[in-house]
Amino acid sequence: MDIEFELTPEDIVKFNLYLYDYTPKLAKRRQQMRFGAPALWIAVMGVLIFFSHRPIMDQIWTWLPLLILSGLWVIYYQGFARRNFQKVVTRMYADKKGQPPVRRNVRLSVTPDAVRVTYPAGHEPTPWKDIKDVVSDDDHVYLLTDTAAAHLIPRRAFGDSFAYKRFIETATGYFRNSRQP
Repeated sequence: MDIEFELTPEDIVKFNLYLYDYTPKLAKRRQQMRFGAPALWIAVMGVLIFFSHRPIMDQIWTWLPLLILSGLWVIYYQGFARRNFQKVVTRMYADKKGQPPVRRNVRLSVTPDAVRVTYPAGHEPTPWKDIKDVVSDDDHVYLLTDTAAAHLIPRRAFGDSFAYKRFIETATGYFRNSRQP
């Protein structure tokens, strides 16, 4: 099965957002930031209250806003961090003054033995045993080769949704067959 398409900066941003959402290491780091920062703020405030030798109720206007801020942080951090990550990645691949955007014409060939990707600069065969997973969403198929690398295939490379689904089934079948002894 051969496919030809243009890989755009939007495709790369979408893949990075996929990694952001589904990589366990990044998820753990986000959870640490989401709950660790407020825990640290509250711990510091607790130490200050303890050593101030004043009744806690006299200091309510000091620690109540911090508790509210901590709660808001826990609620809104996830969305804020994702939007910030998206902005950074988008800026990385955005059009620069006087330079063309990052676009590549790609030819991808899927056979029972390997995935062959041909770029203008050369080609890259990847045996199915080196593919870590085949993942799809509404817009792309990702043939993951590493925890942060993949062959990206946009849905627009296919004529219709039937061809897109057939490609996913074919790639998934080749991937599963490569895992059998």
